This record gives sequence, structure tokens and C-alpha cells, in this order.
Amino acid sequence: MSPLILIVENSEIEINTIAAATLLVHRDCEIMSCTSAEQAWSICEETPPDLIICNDRLRGIDGYELCKRLKKNRTPCCDIPFMMISSTHDKVMGFIDSLLAGAFTFESKPLSLRRFKDGVARGLALSCAKRGVHELDGMVGVISHV
Repeated sequence: MSPLILIVENSEIEINTIAAATLLVHRDCEIMSCTSAEQAWSICEETPPDLIICNDRLRGIDGYELCKRLKKNRTPCCDIPFMMISSTHDKVMGFIDSLLAGAFTFESKPLSLRRFKDGVARGLALSCAKRGVHELDGMVGVISHV
């Protein structure tokens, strides 16, 4: 099964740029996109992706708040790896704020293709590992009832 990646960005141009870079990392991935945190939340509830790549400065609810809400209260989406992307001038604070919100990494614009590719690869590996842990947890529950 191909990994599903959700890109949350303000503009179609940015979505297309990030999608093209993502496909360089994993040619077989499926990409969904949207332009708001509210749309991303709905997508995550319906079809949880394997990785979320999100701009920190979205209209309305920003990327940091979206990440916090997805990670909060053990929602079904709480284990989805979240990569924050920003054009902020204060890269150190962007990095710190991203980690505090629950993102596993932060990338600044303009994107370094090498770093971005590494981040996407790590995010997909994390997603695969977390999925395996959940499958093992389910097996342990079944075995303990036998």
C-alpha cells in the first residue's frame, strides 16, 4: 500500500512545489492537499494520512494549533508524524515552537531539497514503525484473551 501524505499550505503553487519535492523522495506515495487547518482536520478524521506536511502560517487556525489539536487527548490522528514548514525569519523559534506543538521536525523555506527529503523519509519511517507498534498491541490483546 502506498503511503498517503497530506500537504497543508496556503496556496496551490506552494502545494505543487512541496508535492513535487515529496515525489522525489517516494515516487509511489499518494498526495492529498488542502489550504486550511479545518480542512486538514476533516481529512485526517476521514482518511488518516501517514505524514502531514504543514505550513505554520495558515489562515484561521495556524499550523502549530492544528498540530497541538491532532496530538492532544490521544485522538485517532495523534500518532501521525507532523512536519512543520515555515518562512519565518526566526528559524530557532520556529523549530522550538514546532517541537513544542508536537511536530517531529521543522523545515524552513526556501526548502533545502536534501533536508526536506530526509525529513519526509524519517516521517514515513516513523509512521511505519508506529503502525507496526499498534498492530503488535492489537495482537497482544488478542493473545492475552486466549
